[in-house]
Amino acid sequence: MKVIVWLKSAKIDYLKPARSSLSIQIRIDPKDAADAERTLQTEGKFVRTFAIELIDREGEVCARAENEVYMKKLA
Repeated sequence: MKVIVWLKSAKIDYLKPARSSLSIQIRIDPKDAADAERTLQTEGKFVRTFAIELIDREGEVCARAENEVYMKKLA
Protein backbone atom coordinates (compact mmCIF):
# COMPACT_ATOMS: atom_id res chain seq x y z
CA MET A 1 0.00 0.00 0.00
CA LYS A 2 1.32 3.45 -0.94
CA VAL A 3 0.64 6.18 1.60
CA ILE A 4 1.41 9.89 1.76
CA VAL A 5 2.17 11.24 5.25
CA TRP A 6 2.59 14.77 6.50
CA LEU A 7 2.55 16.79 9.69
CA LYS A 8 -0.85 18.45 9.81
CA SER A 9 -0.25 20.56 12.94
CA ALA A 10 2.02 20.81 15.95
CA LYS A 11 1.95 22.32 19.42
CA ILE A 12 5.25 22.82 21.23
CA ASP A 13 5.72 23.49 24.94
CA TYR A 14 9.18 24.87 25.69
CA LEU A 15 10.18 23.73 29.17
CA LYS A 16 13.76 25.00 29.55
CA PRO A 17 16.50 26.54 27.40
CA ALA A 18 18.61 24.08 25.44
CA ARG A 19 22.35 24.41 26.10
CA SER A 20 23.31 21.69 23.60
CA SER A 21 21.97 19.96 20.53
CA LEU A 22 18.62 18.29 21.04
CA SER A 23 17.57 14.83 20.00
CA ILE A 24 14.24 13.11 19.59
CA GLN A 25 13.34 9.48 19.54
CA ILE A 26 10.16 8.45 17.77
CA ARG A 27 8.59 5.12 18.59
CA ILE A 28 5.41 3.87 17.00
CA ASP A 29 3.44 1.45 19.13
CA PRO A 30 2.58 -1.68 17.12
CA LYS A 31 -1.10 -1.17 18.07
CA ASP A 32 -1.03 2.34 16.56
CA ALA A 33 0.59 1.00 13.38
CA ALA A 34 -2.04 -1.75 13.09
CA ASP A 35 -4.83 0.79 13.73
CA ALA A 36 -3.41 3.11 11.05
CA GLU A 37 -3.19 0.30 8.50
CA ARG A 38 -6.73 -0.90 9.25
CA THR A 39 -8.15 2.64 9.09
CA LEU A 40 -6.31 3.40 5.84
CA GLN A 41 -7.70 0.22 4.27
CA THR A 42 -11.30 0.97 5.31
CA GLU A 43 -11.49 4.79 5.28
CA GLY A 44 -8.57 5.83 3.10
CA LYS A 45 -7.15 8.30 5.62
CA PHE A 46 -5.82 8.31 9.18
CA VAL A 47 -5.26 11.25 11.54
CA ARG A 48 -3.68 10.89 14.97
CA THR A 49 -1.75 13.05 17.43
CA PHE A 50 1.55 11.74 18.79
CA ALA A 51 3.68 13.22 21.57
CA ILE A 52 7.46 13.55 21.37
CA GLU A 53 10.09 14.95 23.72
CA LEU A 54 13.15 16.99 22.74
CA ILE A 55 16.05 15.96 24.98
CA ASP A 56 19.44 17.61 25.51
CA ARG A 57 22.80 15.82 25.91
CA GLU A 58 22.32 15.55 29.68
CA GLY A 59 19.01 13.74 29.23
CA GLU A 60 16.88 16.72 30.29
CA VAL A 61 13.59 17.28 28.49
CA CYS A 62 13.73 20.79 27.02
CA ALA A 63 10.47 20.70 25.06
CA ARG A 64 7.44 18.53 24.40
CA ALA A 65 5.56 18.53 21.11
CA GLU A 66 2.15 17.24 20.10
CA ASN A 67 2.26 16.37 16.40
CA GLU A 68 -0.91 15.72 14.45
CA VAL A 69 -0.07 13.34 11.62
CA TYR A 70 -2.22 12.94 8.50
CA MET A 71 -1.92 9.82 6.37
CA LYS A 72 -3.76 9.20 3.11
CA LYS A 73 -3.86 6.02 1.05
CA LEU A 74 -2.83 6.61 -2.53
CA ALA A 75 -4.69 4.94 -5.37
